[in-house]
Amino acid sequence: MENAADALKMAGAVLIFVLAVSVTIVFFGQVRETSDIILNYRDRETSYQYYEIQGNDDSIRTVGIESVIPAIFRAYLENYLIAIDFGDNEPIYQIRNSDGSIEKKYVIDLSGETIAANAKVKFLRGLLYHDFNYPGISGISANREQFRKEFGAILPDEKLYDKMLRKINEGYVIKEYLGVFYEDDSPNTPDVNKMEKRIITYQFVQR
Repeated sequence: MENAADALKMAGAVLIFVLAVSVTIVFFGQVRETSDIILNYRDRETSYQYYEIQGNDDSIRTVGIESVIPAIFRAYLENYLIAIDFGDNEPIYQIRNSDGSIEKKYVIDLSGETIAANAKVKFLRGLLYHDFNYPGISGISANREQFRKEFGAILPDEKLYDKMLRKINEGYVIKEYLGVFYEDDSPNTPDVNKMEKRIITYQFVQR
């Protein structure tokens, strides 16, 4: 009788052990799944998935200025461009080349500009807000001219930020398109030798 009782106790202990192991496996499986979600999570405002736009609505979203401004300031840190389409065919800014010619800029691509790394934020602040702070120089026109001398950039009279805000107040919404393109799109250049560039396009569309 005692042997039967001992056998039942051992069987019960084994059953409890198996149950505990099963619960532990399930628990660690859930922990791993949760950690994978956390590690793979990306805030859409700070990280994008880029792909060629092929008319898929998933590649388009409506955003506000609070999304556009951070993207512009991150553009110089990452390998992508910012295109802004107001629908008026007006450039974001212009560049005076060494030969005196004027080049219209419809995209913000600081990798293509001869601007020192520590001056790129200053350039973007000037572009967005006309935020100039040149010692000994007063007046917006004089500061804008000094900005042109420093960066070679000719800014429009209206601040880029003010223009975006004005268009929104006029009833426009901002559509964001994500995509990629190749800097050298020549058919004679093998794809492996082409430099891929990411681009975010912000298009102002009448509501």
